Amino acid sequence: MDNALFCAVRRVIAHSQCSPRLFILGICWRTIERILDILPILVCYFWFVSVLEEQTTSRPDTYSETIPVNMSEGGTYYILLLAVLFVLQFLSAWLGQKYSFLGGYQIMAGYRRKVLNQIHSLPLSVIFKYRTGKLSDLVTDDINRIENIFTHLAIELFVSSLIPIIIMSILVTLDWQLALALIAGFPLAMLVMRATRSLFIKVSQDKLETNREISGVIIEFLMGIKTLRLFNRSQAWLTKLNGLFDDITRTTMSVEAWGAGPVVLFRLLAELGFVAFLLVCAWQVRESSFDPLIALLFIFLAHRLITPLLDMAQYLNIIRYAAQSEDKTEALLHAKQLPEPILVQKPNSYSVQFKDVSFSYDGISCLENVEFTAYPGEITAIVGPSGSGKTTLMNLICRFSDPDAGVVSLGGDDIKKIGTEEVYKSVSMVFQNVQLFSSTIMDNIRIGRPDATDEEVYEACNNAYCLDFINALPLGFDTQIGEGGSRLSGGEKQRISIARAFLKDAPILLLDEITASVDSIAQYEIQQSLKTLIVGKTVIVIAHRLSAIQGADQILVMDKGSIVQQGKHRELVGKLGLYKNLWRAQYTYLEAT
Repeated sequence: MDNALFCAVRRVIAHSQCSPRLFILGICWRTIERILDILPILVCYFWFVSVLEEQTTSRPDTYSETIPVNMSEGGTYYILLLAVLFVLQFLSAWLGQKYSFLGGYQIMAGYRRKVLNQIHSLPLSVIFKYRTGKLSDLVTDDINRIENIFTHLAIELFVSSLIPIIIMSILVTLDWQLALALIAGFPLAMLVMRATRSLFIKVSQDKLETNREISGVIIEFLMGIKTLRLFNRSQAWLTKLNGLFDDITRTTMSVEAWGAGPVVLFRLLAELGFVAFLLVCAWQVRESSFDPLIALLFIFLAHRLITPLLDMAQYLNIIRYAAQSEDKTEALLHAKQLPEPILVQKPNSYSVQFKDVSFSYDGISCLENVEFTAYPGEITAIVGPSGSGKTTLMNLICRFSDPDAGVVSLGGDDIKKIGTEEVYKSVSMVFQNVQLFSSTIMDNIRIGRPDATDEEVYEACNNAYCLDFINALPLGFDTQIGEGGSRLSGGEKQRISIARAFLKDAPILLLDEITASVDSIAQYEIQQSLKTLIVGKTVIVIAHRLSAIQGADQILVMDKGSIVQQGKHRELVGKLGLYKNLWRAQYTYLEAT
């Protein structure tokens, strides 16, 4: 059996943290079923031999006469034995299917949980390395291929390897020459499969990678089709997709050439055993050592011997393909998680402090030696040009990633000691691009606090100025809002997001330019709701409209990953520097409009 299968099965079972008892029990019953599939042939053979012996003993002069229908007085015994074997074979087949599928699905359920928990625990900087389509393909198609190992392939390959060994053991004891002749082509067939293994793995890896690339491009195409049409670029993307489809066609043909080709050659070489068997039979006839009864038994069992060997080649190729999916998933499972403390530490207070913090992504520096403290009851605003590191700074507060150097702390305690879950409990964030889910408005708001009562949800919505538009919807809070909240306007999405923050009521509030893309009325309502939301909290806000943060307790001016200025609006606007340049640029723009 291919070593890749052993490694894949071992790793999957270990990750699943499930007992393989049911799976192994299923393999045992399936093996018994295949053995019971051989026994009726042996029973019929011995029945036939006993009849011939009986005929020879009772009427030696009529050996060549037709054997009577009532073949033997012991016929009833053989019929009953065959009936028992068929019943046992049915029961073992049923039990084998039952336990192998139950065991396989149980293991895969645990494995899926492990993969999803790993994704949940990875830093966002690691997850963002995966294209959306690739990650989706990995947790669906790749895991389905791995599941196929447990539900079908592993058992079939094991049985296809074991049954020929059992049959050969029987045949060798009867006639070793005929037995070896039957498998004469098998060693050469295995050499062919081994010789083409590395080439098959390479081309199948190319196919998997191309499939993932296509998945990512298709998702981007569908999500951005409105923009592509408006800019008349949809045809260019279709051309790109068609090119990728051509690539997948070529790689698929390569996979078939290095997969199906060797399989066909394997089958041809394995079936040469029948030719060798006939040649040995002819030689034995010439040497007067030929036993027609033994040859008959060989003919009966040859199909049971050769067929599993022929199937083995096909199973090996499919398993190699599935094992590559397992390798991809294994790489994800070995990606470095965020370290979690053994003892979770609750923050003493909810000030946010950065001390000499640096962070890079894929070797590109995003933050360098950042230091500041944001205090409870105060508003800290972060301004700066695009790409200056504002959003990265917010992500580190949420512990979506850990800094490469320095310390991010809450209440003076390193967030690594506090632990991710406690950080999540302490922080609410309202994003510029609101993430809503294809469900009801009530479900989307309750993400803020799943155990909240309906009355608490209504109060949060009232504070967020979104009760009016929710009640105006056909089904109110039970209205399905579509994928990504497609049935809501930008301002309505923002107010739903603010209602979540009201419901969670976390002591630290992060706001990422939430009024940048809404109309004036929505902007006013959002600002009014924020006045209530921020009371007593540590508020850190990313702002592009400097007029909106003139009253901030402190303003951090960022450029190229560093804080280049820090202070209140009056101080910063009176000094030469980036903040004054930004203020002048916005003031000039407002005067011009």
